[in-house]
This record gives sequence, structure tokens and C-alpha cells, in this order.
Amino acid sequence: MCIGNEKIETSTNLFNKSSKIDRRFLHRLHSPETFLQSCFLEKKDCYYAKATIPQNHNYFNDHYENESLDFIFLLECARQVETYIAHAYYDIPLTTKFVLNNWSFNYIANLKMSSLNAELKIETFIYDTKIVKNILYKQQYEVNLYSNNDLICQIEMNVSYVPDKKYRKIRPNSDLNISNFNLIKNLKRKDYNNIVSPQLLSRTRNENVVISSCNFDEQNFAALLNVDFTNVSFFDHHQDHYPAMILMEVGRQLCTLYFHKTKNFNTLCPKSIQSHFFNYVEFDSTVTILVDKKYSYSNQLDINFLQKEKLAASLCFVF
Repeated sequence: MCIGNEKIETSTNLFNKSSKIDRRFLHRLHSPETFLQSCFLEKKDCYYAKATIPQNHNYFNDHYENESLDFIFLLECARQVETYIAHAYYDIPLTTKFVLNNWSFNYIANLKMSSLNAELKIETFIYDTKIVKNILYKQQYEVNLYSNNDLICQIEMNVSYVPDKKYRKIRPNSDLNISNFNLIKNLKRKDYNNIVSPQLLSRTRNENVVISSCNFDEQNFAALLNVDFTNVSFFDHHQDHYPAMILMEVGRQLCTLYFHKTKNFNTLCPKSIQSHFFNYVEFDSTVTILVDKKYSYSNQLDINFLQKEKLAASLCFVF
């Protein structure tokens, strides 16, 4: 479903009403990591929103010789809209845990930063809502992002909402992990000398590199998850596991490295992504990432995250 940017522009709610976004409703502590500016219910199951495009962000603008809008930033905008809607319009408590089951991304227009407005307009549709005893447990989101009247991308995401009491039963050691998070942040990064050079990933900052110990051949390759816990863009607040956004960044970096090594160019803009999340990716043990190259009419890379011999997540990038 896609109503179109003209409808958003004429929305009385979005442009004639003002609201202050509570960063807690976005699961964000720091203002540089907050992009959603407003969000309103336009009609049943349809929301309009605005988000600011960062111009000098340490993570989202850290791209070497690339002018395209960061697609992970677009995913982050969709996440912030979803999180805000759940808290502000469905009264989900701040203690509830949000579980991303899967999401998909389809690039419609790969626009250059110089051609973009300073903000994005966003329309969001909700369906397949599961409510039990007036409590929201799961629903599907379709998020369309626009700039200059152009549809940039379409994102679909399926999210579950787990009450804190139930979450503690599912993950009895989560409190321990949260308590240890500050200790983890203070540890030196593992195998710092083995992280991939940021230049090979179209990056300039070491703190934005999330992979190391790469084992590579033309058909498939492997790497280890290796994250800088002091990076505020990755860990804006306490976590008890690696968030999905880090896994998406891993996927981006492995794809970029693959194209750099096999075709001697960097690509950062996939045509589409399919992502499924099966288990929490924990802090306390090694995470191995396996990549399988599929040859078809397009370039496809399938990326699997393994921890303790279990499949934690799978991503499929198509270029």
C-alpha cells in the first residue's frame, strides 16, 4: 500500500500541529541519535511522520567517497517510527521489550545527498495486529519514506512486544548481562589489530568497523563479529544482546568487502534486503558470520550469524 507524498504534504496533522518527541519512546538517550521529529495518526492504521536527515553524523555520514543516503539510516527511521507508535498510540510500557522478528527493505530511488531535502516524510500502515486483553503483542508495519516527492524506499517489519515479566522468564540472565554492560564497554576491543581496514569498507572511522578475522574466497567467506562498545551509535543505551542494527551493519560491511575484493569497487546501496531473526545474539560468546554468494540474474549474498552452533539470524542482500 502506498498513498503517496502528496497526501502527506497536505496532511493537516503533520504540518499544522506541533509535538515534542519523547526520546524514551524511540529507545534513545542521545539527541544526535534521534531523527524522528513528529508523528501523527492520520486515520485508522495510517500514520504520517517527519525525520531529519543528518549532515555530519559520526556513523551515518561516515562513508568514503559516497554521496548516497545511508540505507541503514532509512531502516533506523522506520524503527524509530514503529517504536514511537507502539508507545504513544498503543500504550506499550517503557519496560516492555521489543522483538524484531523480520524486516525487508526495497530501494525504489537511490538519490544523492545533494538532491535531498533536509528531512524525510514517512507514511506508515499497520496490519495483522494481535491484541489480547487490550495488550498489543504483535503487528506488521509497512513504512514508505519520501524526499522531494520521490518515494525512496519501502520497509516492512514484523515486531513482537514482550512484557517485562515474561521477558525475565524467557531470559533469566538478562539482568546480569545488563549489569555487566558497563564492564563490557570498558573492556578493550577484541583483536583490534585484526579488524578490517575501514577504507576497504568505504568507512573512515575504526569505531564503525564491526568485522574482523575475515577468511575469504570467491564463492564464500567468513568473519567474526567485533564491535566497539564505546560507539554511541551502536549502543546508545543499555542492551543485553547485540541489536539488529549491528547485524545489518555487519551485512553491509561484508557485502562491501566482497565487491571490493572481487570487482574492485565499493557498493553501499542494495536493491533489496530480507532479514530474519531467530535467537538473541549474546555478548558472552563468539559470533561467526558465514557468507554464501548466489549466482543468478543479480548479485545475491546470503549471510548467516552462528553462535554456539545455532543460527541466530539470516540476511539476504541483493544488488
